[in-house]
Amino acid sequence: MDSTILIYNSQDLKENIATFDLDHTLIQPKNNKVFPTDNLDWEWKANAQSILKLFNQSGWSIVVFTNQGGVEKGLITKENLLLKFKNINSDLNLNITFVASIKHNYNRKPFPGMWNYFIKEHCFKNAFYCGDAFDPTHRKLKASDLKFALNLNIPFIKNTDLFKDGFQIETLSKLYFNVDRLNYINFTTQLPNKLIKLEKLKFIQFITPFKYLFIVAPPSSGKTTFCKKYLSNYIRLSKDNYPTPSKYMKEISNYLNSPDYLNSNIVFDNTNYTSKSRDVIIQKLLDNDVELNQIGFIYIDTAKQNSLYLNNYRHFISEGSVKLLPEIAIHKYYKSLEIPIKNTLKLSNWIQLEHLKMFIM
Repeated sequence: MDSTILIYNSQDLKENIATFDLDHTLIQPKNNKVFPTDNLDWEWKANAQSILKLFNQSGWSIVVFTNQGGVEKGLITKENLLLKFKNINSDLNLNITFVASIKHNYNRKPFPGMWNYFIKEHCFKNAFYCGDAFDPTHRKLKASDLKFALNLNIPFIKNTDLFKDGFQIETLSKLYFNVDRLNYINFTTQLPNKLIKLEKLKFIQFITPFKYLFIVAPPSSGKTTFCKKYLSNYIRLSKDNYPTPSKYMKEISNYLNSPDYLNSNIVFDNTNYTSKSRDVIIQKLLDNDVELNQIGFIYIDTAKQNSLYLNNYRHFISEGSVKLLPEIAIHKYYKSLEIPIKNTLKLSNWIQLEHLKMFIM
């Protein structure tokens, strides 16, 4: 049982399932408010009732997949949310199944988690998803309903297209939103192999004289993968592997003072994006008789858009086991970035992603 998903009225599905977003697709707060004041503050959107009944009469199961972050924020309790679902069903006199994501994680649209969790126990042949969040330029919604459908590889229908007078089930496929999913992949860096080969030659030449290297790169940009793949002969020290900064610094001292590691190279695998964050480690090196000409910096130039994407991509490809970083951490990196001037090599981000496995965010 996943405690971050609420399911109301789970039941066997028919071979065709009509799936919907909830808020501002099927219902809306009264008096044209954006957010409801409580679990009773809702009314049907125009034509929603009649079209849901039409699907039911035509032998379709109806399932609602909805983000309900208000539970995590304390704006509504689980009990009141379930009561709201019950009231919607009672008012319509239909057996709708509700699946709600109540935490910002892999189960939240446009991630496919709550869909994958639900369909493990259900069989069906055909499905579509209908919602109001389909405009990628919308600052808040960011087309999360459309992207949810794209990540599930099922057809998407705009709520404004479906809930019209005179709709007939026979014309359903004509309403499918025609979209090339590749146009919604928010990842811009796919470098030519020729450029990567050229940079790799420069990289090999650059690192030769340096016993100590600092990686300067944003969160979630592939720093650790880069270190393991291209600096495998270096000892990799990362703050992420230590519970506190003091224990991290103590581990650095241990390596510097150990006879077993006198001839070892070390790479500091952190964001290292400010002079202050680097200087603490550099001073530790200098205190242990390391010379400045032994210290080099590799700055991996990554567009903010790509860093934001990769944060979500890691969460997606790991099915939620790699946690999402708060986006504010990524924004802070770019706002405060101080690129080292001396002994620095600037590289492009060499990450190449397979389009077939890409996450639509």
